[in-house]
Amino acid sequence: LALAAWASAQNGTTTTTTSTWRLRGRLFIAVTVFREEALIDLWERTVLRDSVALKRGVADLRFFTDNLEFGTRRGDVVYIDEASLREERLSRVEAPWFWRDYLATIFSWAARHSAFEYLVRAEPDSLLCVDTIYRALPPPPSLGWAVGFQRKCGFDDTFFLLSRNVVEAVVKDWPELRKVALLEAGGSLVDAGADHGWPMLGPVLPRLLTWLRRKKGLRVHVVSSQWPRPSAEEAKAPWYGAVSHHPSASAFDGPKHEWIEFLDPTNPHYRGATDARDGICHGHFYIHKIKADKGIENGWTLVLRAIQNDKDDHKAYGDPLPSDDDPVKMRDRDVYPDFWPDLWNASLRHELDCVTHGDYSDADLDVPGVPDGPHLLLGDDDDEEENKERRRLRGQQEATANLRRLFQDSFF
Repeated sequence: LALAAWASAQNGTTTTTTSTWRLRGRLFIAVTVFREEALIDLWERTVLRDSVALKRGVADLRFFTDNLEFGTRRGDVVYIDEASLREERLSRVEAPWFWRDYLATIFSWAARHSAFEYLVRAEPDSLLCVDTIYRALPPPPSLGWAVGFQRKCGFDDTFFLLSRNVVEAVVKDWPELRKVALLEAGGSLVDAGADHGWPMLGPVLPRLLTWLRRKKGLRVHVVSSQWPRPSAEEAKAPWYGAVSHHPSASAFDGPKHEWIEFLDPTNPHYRGATDARDGICHGHFYIHKIKADKGIENGWTLVLRAIQNDKDDHKAYGDPLPSDDDPVKMRDRDVYPDFWPDLWNASLRHELDCVTHGDYSDADLDVPGVPDGPHLLLGDDDDEEENKERRRLRGQQEATANLRRLFQDSFF
C-alpha cells in the first residue's frame, strides 16, 4: 500500500501547477530513465522502500523520462514533454541540443515543484545511498555548491549535486547558456547539426558555472568528490571517492554480484569502508555502472544487513538524519563520527577553476537560425493560458497512447 501511494503521487508533469505538487524535502533526487522497467521496480522495493530520508519526507525522489509511451503508462514516472525536445529525441547521442535541454527542463520541473535546498541528478544503473547523501549535505551555504566526479575540467554526466541557487541560475539563463554549452562542447552555432560536439551536460558544467560567475555574478564552489594526486591522508579518508564510477559492468559487484571485489582491501577494485560494518554506503553517495539488477539488489541487502547489525549492537549514525529513536536510547549508543565536513573542507582546497574557451559576448551568441530551446519557468510565475494549452496537448498525447495500447492488445 505504501508503494502504491508513493507511485500514485509521482504522476506530475510539466503541466502541473506548483501549488498542487509542492514537495518539501531538503534534498531532491532526479533519476533519468527511458524505459528501464526492471530497474525502476527494483528501486521501488529497495531504495525507495528503505531509505529513511525518503520515508520521513526530508528527501524526495522522482524518475523522469522523455519517452511518451513509457511516461504516460507508468504513474511513478514524470513525463517531460517539451516541443523543442520532440524534434531531437530519436538521435540522443548526435543531437546537438537534446540532452542538455532535457536536463535543464528537469531542473525547471524540480525548481517549480520542490522546495529543495540541494538537487542530485543520478542514473538508475547504480546504488544510490540516499541517507548518506542527506547526512553529508553541506550546511546552508553563503556560496552555492556544485559537486561532481571530476573528469579533467568537467564532471562525469551521470551524477552531480547542485545547490538551489545553481539550479535556478542555470534555468534562468538557459537560453544563453545552452549556446555556450554547445560551443564549449566543441560544436558550432552556425551548423550545429553537422558540428555538434559532445552532447552531455556534465563535461561542460563547471565551465558554464565559470561563465555564470563572470557574466551573471553567480556565487558557487565547484568541487569534485575526488581529485588527481591526493595526499596519502586524503586517499585513506572514508569520504574520499564518495562518488565512484567504473567502466566495467561487474567491477564493483563482482562476477557473482556479491560485492567481494568492492569490499576486499586486497583487490584492485576495492572501494569499501574499513571503519564501518556498512562498507558500501558508509562512505559513498553513489556507485555507478552496475548493469546487473542482481548487483544492485545484493548490494542493498548488504547495506541493510550492516545497518541492522549496528542497531543490534547499539551502534548508530545519529544526527543530522532526523531520527524517531528514543533520545535516551541514543545516548547509550556508540555514534559513528561525522567525517563529511572534512570532505567539503578538503574539496575546497582542490576547487576546480575551469576556464571557458571564449568570452562569449552577446554578439558571439546571436547567431541566426539557432533553434529555440525549451521554455523554462521558475517558481509560481506560470502563465495560466500556457498551462491550459499544455494540459490540452497532454490529453491528446495520452489519448494517442491509449489507442496504441488498445491496438496492440487487440492484435498481440
